[in-house]
Amino acid sequence: MAHNTIDAPQSATGTDAATNLEDRQTTLNNYIIANSLALTEAAFYAAKYQLFFTAPEAILATLYGNLHRYGGPVEETAFLKWANRFVAKEASRYEITGRILTEYEDLIFDAIRQSLWTSAQDWAIEPKDVFWEVALLIFQRAHSFDKPDKAKLSTRIYSLVKKHVYLYYNKKTRDRFKSVRLRQNELRCEHFSEDELNAMRAAEKEEGVYDPGYAEAGLQTA
Repeated sequence: MAHNTIDAPQSATGTDAATNLEDRQTTLNNYIIANSLALTEAAFYAAKYQLFFTAPEAILATLYGNLHRYGGPVEETAFLKWANRFVAKEASRYEITGRILTEYEDLIFDAIRQSLWTSAQDWAIEPKDVFWEVALLIFQRAHSFDKPDKAKLSTRIYSLVKKHVYLYYNKKTRDRFKSVRLRQNELRCEHFSEDELNAMRAAEKEEGVYDPGYAEAGLQTA
């Protein structure tokens, strides 16, 4: 007597999952392309129309790069609600940054000139170069700077500049001097025990490398 059998559901293979993910990505990309004008207008509106003409392209590029963060259904209306929120938040980052740089430009330059050690200055580096590095840091932290805080915004900006100049410029000079002194001491090692030299080497390496997040912002530092 023949028995009817029911095949157990098969789990998706790695290839099937990758194909489904690729199809999902393609569909979401197409939603963006089809609605690029509306998303661009949303960006201008969120930034109070204080955007450079190239900024919406950068915002949409950021949207493309963050599609993995969308966990909703592959359905145009639902996706566009999420995309509009994302675009609005990114656009406001540009508006906040522009507002801060306009209002505190003189303060930033003053803080740079006051904080940068003479010995740390490279003839190829000018205050305006450091200014744009600070601008990128402000851009990354724009939303936090736009929130109320116990400290005044001018104080927070000034502190950011001083910390950046110290860690990215002055500390390098200090560490270079420490390294030179250590080499000098090693050459005169008869005056120091091995324990003392090891302590000097440990002190030289004790602080971690400063990472201001430039790679994330697209700035090359090497």
